Amino acid sequence: MVTPASTTVGLLHPGDMGAAVGALLAARGVRTLWVSEGRGLATRRRAREAGLVEVPRLEDLGRV
Repeated sequence: MVTPASTTVGLLHPGDMGAAVGALLAARGVRTLWVSEGRGLATRRRAREAGLVEVPRLEDLGRV
């Protein structure tokens, strides 16, 4: 059975909408990753505030 705790979702770039979706998932126990490569301070802040887990590069999403 799939449970929120056993689910991982990857977001490329958490802008306003992506961060909102990510925060919703994270609040429900879904491990939510985001790609930080090339992203600015505002995106990093949104991701941190949303409780997202940073991965440095796109290819790292498949390894975590």
